[in-house]
Amino acid sequence: MIKTISLRLLFALPLMLSVLLLVGSLIHLVPGNPVDIILGDMASEADKIKLATTLGLDRPFTEQISSYLGGVFKGDLGISLLSKESVVELLVERIAPTVQLAFLAVALALCVAMPLGILSATHAHKPADYLSVFFALLGISMPTFWTGPVFVLIFSLYLGWLPVSEKQSWQSYILPTATLAIPLAAILTRVTRNAFLEVLKSDFLRTARAKGLSPPKIILKHAARNALLPIITVVGLQFGALLTGAVITEKIFDWPGMGSLFLDALNNRDYPLIQGCVLFFALSYTLVNTMIDIIYTVADPRVQLK
Repeated sequence: MIKTISLRLLFALPLMLSVLLLVGSLIHLVPGNPVDIILGDMASEADKIKLATTLGLDRPFTEQISSYLGGVFKGDLGISLLSKESVVELLVERIAPTVQLAFLAVALALCVAMPLGILSATHAHKPADYLSVFFALLGISMPTFWTGPVFVLIFSLYLGWLPVSEKQSWQSYILPTATLAIPLAAILTRVTRNAFLEVLKSDFLRTARAKGLSPPKIILKHAARNALLPIITVVGLQFGALLTGAVITEKIFDWPGMGSLFLDALNNRDYPLIQGCVLFFALSYTLVNTMIDIIYTVADPRVQLK
């Protein structure tokens, strides 16, 4: 298994290199200049030229990107053009809040979706099933850019129960976690329902019922393990998406995570910081997909890593 994981990570290097080259090329084509953002519109042309030379932005793009890639292979992701801080230090500072938020959102979604999905599957085409379907459709139809501000208005401004933004205490986690968890719980509810419906039709469960096993034992011991693979797949993909795509939610709640850092870097045309964020996103997806494959083998011994 260790050999397989090592090979997969090795094969991921060309992918991450391609992503860096693509993003580096595209960001240089976007209108705007970090020099103008740093100095402002009133700066003289001489000052702009001097700063561009100091930052190395006057060099050809090929020379800039080759120099950056050389630093990446040495573990140096460069210096932020705006804050003058190490990109590695900025990333390390922001990774933990994003990972915490992603873990909490996935955990909350699972706590809601698994019971609802199982209840829906065991009571198919009954009121409980219809309520579950209604919840799933409602959750999927509520985008985070709408849910987040609504939560802020209700629970922060009107009721005053929770902080509006920033990471202040454990209460600060509630609104952004709920905002991210609602659509994920809706998706997982449908996936769980469909997975259990398929397994409940299996011959081995009919045999278990014929032997007189209780419904909870049949569901939790026999059906659950065989229904886990599609659920694990969705959880893994959504967790990867939360690590890379929670930009809107982090911005709404002023959360000090990777999403808001990436958005600020884009707005400021901070090339080294943008490329550092992209590298983290690509590496995150690679590691999450590898972890999914490992969990597959634990959940179902018939699955073998190749």
